Amino acid sequence: MTPSSLKVINGELFELVIHREFYLRFIAKIISMPCKHEVAAMAKIGLKAEDFVHKWLTMDVITTTYANCIKLVNALRLLPPTIKRATHRSKLKKRADPIERELNTTKVKKIFIATCSKCGQKGHYYKTCTNAPQDPN
Repeated sequence: MTPSSLKVINGELFELVIHREFYLRFIAKIISMPCKHEVAAMAKIGLKAEDFVHKWLTMDVITTTYANCIKLVNALRLLPPTIKRATHRSKLKKRADPIERELNTTKVKKIFIATCSKCGQKGHYYKTCTNAPQDPN
């Protein structure tokens, strides 16, 4: 059988050469799943990915292995509560603990006092100013 090749382009160029007899000869040594590029190439050529994976990685073997370990829970009171999504927008800012607030006392509090450009007084700005304009000289 001649090897089949396929190029998979997804941001990068991959050239995959699949030789069925080579994989079947060394299938006992394969103990990991093929990558997504190999699976895509196998599907394109018409091969099944299950033929190239060790039998230990199949779902039948996994379910029989863990059949005695995993027990289903019949009581509804033992099941965890269903997760409900909040209707409001979630908070993005982290809430600080009171202890953290006490530790961060070295920060200087920023205070902004508006200064009017018309009269020069502090506490308001030119749009809300009712005073007479300041002499520019």
